[in-house]
Order: sequence, then C-alpha cells, then structure tokens
Amino acid sequence: MHSPVITVGNRKIGDDHPCFIIAEAGINHNGDVGMAKKLILAAKDAGCDAVKFSVFTTEKLVTKGAESFGDKSYPLPKFQHDIYKSNELTKEDWKALKMLSDTKDIIFFASVYDEESVALLEDLGVPCHKIGSMDITYHKLLSCVAKTGKPIILSTAMSTMEEVEDAVHVITATGNHDIVLLHCVSSLPAIDTHANLRSITHMKEVFHVPVGFSDHNKDNFVAVAAVAAGANLIDKQFTLDCSLPGIDHHLSLNPGEMKHLVKEIRKLEEILGVRDKYVLQPEYEVRSLSRRSLVAKQQIPKGTAITRDMLVVKRPGTGIPPPKMKEVIGKKALVDIEEDTVLQEEWFS
Repeated sequence: MHSPVITVGNRKIGDDHPCFIIAEAGINHNGDVGMAKKLILAAKDAGCDAVKFSVFTTEKLVTKGAESFGDKSYPLPKFQHDIYKSNELTKEDWKALKMLSDTKDIIFFASVYDEESVALLEDLGVPCHKIGSMDITYHKLLSCVAKTGKPIILSTAMSTMEEVEDAVHVITATGNHDIVLLHCVSSLPAIDTHANLRSITHMKEVFHVPVGFSDHNKDNFVAVAAVAAGANLIDKQFTLDCSLPGIDHHLSLNPGEMKHLVKEIRKLEEILGVRDKYVLQPEYEVRSLSRRSLVAKQQIPKGTAITRDMLVVKRPGTGIPPPKMKEVIGKKALVDIEEDTVLQEEWFS
C-alpha cells in the first residue's frame, strides 16, 4: 500500500517521489544571522531541498534550572537556558532568512516550540512546520500547529506507539491530515545498531502517511540505508564547520559531507528504480541471444503437419518462444525448413 503524498512548497513527499532532503541548521548559526545566511547558501549548494532552523523563545521553553542534555563527550553548558538564550534570532532576522531562501529557491521552515513562534512563521509564509520529538506529548502545541492547515513533520524519537497514535489523533482531530512522521533515535551521537529502520515501514503501515528518518549519526551510512528501507524524507544536522563552538556542530555534516550525502541518496534512488518489473533496454540484445526458441529437429518439407517430435528448444531466442509450442503443433509448414533452423511464426498456418 502506498502512503499518501504530501506537498511542501514545490515538492512532493511520499512513495515514488524523490527523497526530500533537509539540511537541519537548527541553532548551528550560533545566534549570528550572517552565519545563518551562509548555512542557507551552503545547503542550496549541497543540493538539499530544504533548510530547517529552530524558532523559540527561551523563557517559554525551559526553566532556568533545566539541566543540559546531549553528547556527554562534549563540554555542555550546565543549563539549557544558557544554550538557547545565546542562539535566539529576531523577527527581522527570520524575515531576512526567509527572503534569502526564497531568492535561492530552497524551502525554508523551522522546528517550532511555542505558539508565538508558530505565529511568526505563519506571518513569514512557511510551507510547513516541524515539531520535535521532545514535544510529541505537548498536545496544545500540536493542535496549534495543526490548525494552521500546513503540513506537519513530526519526529517520534523516545516515543511509544501509543504516544505517536495520540499525537496523530490530536493533529487529525483538527481536520489536518497532512502529516509526515520521522523515525528518529535520540542518543547523541547515535549508534548504528540502534537505528531500527524497520520502524519506517511499520509506521507507514499503521498510520498511512509518509515516513522519514531524522539522522543523528555522524556518517552517511544509516541515512542512505533509511532511504533504501523506504524513508520518504531525510533530516540531517548541518553546519558550516564541525569545529565551531556549540552543542551540535561536532555532530553535524559540513557542506562537503552534505553534498556527498545528497549524491549518495540520488544515486541510490536510481538504483532502486520503480515498482514495476520490465525489460530494460540494455537487456533486449542479451534476451534475444540467451533465451530459447522452437527449432526444427529435422528437415520439414513445405505442407508438412507439425508434430511434437519435429521440434526441439534451443538458443537463440529470435524465433517462436517455447510457451507457444502447442500453438505450432498441428499447423502446416508454408515453406521448406532445414534441420536446426530457428522457427518463425509466419512459416505456419
């Protein structure tokens, strides 16, 4: 069963459409709108379909005492508040970034964390919204985003199937059925053997929506494997330089690595092909030479009625195919046929 197709901007997300590739810039702009602009340009150059940031108001997101989480091997600030506060951008900044993205023909949208951020992005005219795994149980936000009528990309890391079902119900209860679910593993850095990519097809079967993969692995292997497993969308963390200060840069792909990922996915899509089984153009010559045909086992004079013992089956496949043997038996030869000759249909009546 094919999942429905969701339209985001000028792109379609779903089975039998190219994988929708997102450069997740997140907060890798380090609070600098100039760096954010460079991320947009680099994502476009890498061949990504979209660039995604994170829009939030720190005071509405975390308490001042909320401890940080993430890659334990990397020196993290003690409190989440410090991380987010230093990475806020202004409404004018977001407007400039949306305008630049439109100019460069790359889809711009963001993960949203509060109703004010949703309103800001709606004013900018984004084509969709993303809700992170952390907020899958924040039903008020889900409902707020759903009521925009825009497609929703919903991450499902750290979630039970019941929590995903509840979230989907909250969204669809508003009348919005344009949902893309993202399979994701929230361990930083992610471990390949934890990927559980079979969840992608399982969620497609259960929810009948496109399903993608939000990849937190440092290399590209799991993301490419996810596309082979049926992912309709790949969301990959993106930075200008993995050595920059910040909690996500060292876990992200740099521009060269992202460009390589896009090329790998596009090549895989060519390899995967389509859902039909047909003879490829390069196969026709091999097919005609390697398949078998009906062949005269003996000399057959003109006017002779064909019997089974006059026929054998040999290569090449340039004559009457073996499944038509019963149609030939009983017919009369219209021409003289030499022994070991490949038989042709027009020689019989």
